[in-house]
Amino acid sequence: MTLRTQSHGIALIELLGLVCIEFDYYRCHNGEKIHVDEGGTSEHYRISKKELELSITLLNITYEMGGRYACRADEVETSTLLEVHGRPIIDKGEGVKTIDVDAGDNIIFHLKLMCLPEPDIQLLFNGTLLPANFNTHIDVMETAASVCMRSVGKADRGLYTVRVFNEHGEDSQDFNVYARGNARR
Repeated sequence: MTLRTQSHGIALIELLGLVCIEFDYYRCHNGEKIHVDEGGTSEHYRISKKELELSITLLNITYEMGGRYACRADEVETSTLLEVHGRPIIDKGEGVKTIDVDAGDNIIFHLKLMCLPEPDIQLLFNGTLLPANFNTHIDVMETAASVCMRSVGKADRGLYTVRVFNEHGEDSQDFNVYARGNARR
């Protein structure tokens, strides 16, 4: 099952004539039972049983809610995998980051992010899009991305913006770069 961040989704299980006395929903990656109040609701879940139907509604979906979910009804268990898609979200920490380098060094812009599907990445220098070339290398991992600029110099100091985007939206992180020495470009 694939759902978008900030949306709602329902997983329905039909018991096919079985009489279910007890049932619970679990997050499988940690085996943790999903807890709800007496009305069957919590911040992110609503669980209900109507005749021969069990359902779980996922509310205000976040990336952290992705993973395998299981329903155990008496001695029977079933599960489904939830993949959460949405706009990229960068963990910006303290905001604009500062990078201090010497001429000839590489600059590596590190980003912690959550994003599905995998994003595209652009690098801007003082608001102008930099073309992809052999001096720039981009790596995207599951929860991180890095952009490396090789052999920078004094002319490379300024404000860099790493823009991360997919079909659901975008996010960006700014970096102030101070480069000492002569430009090598």
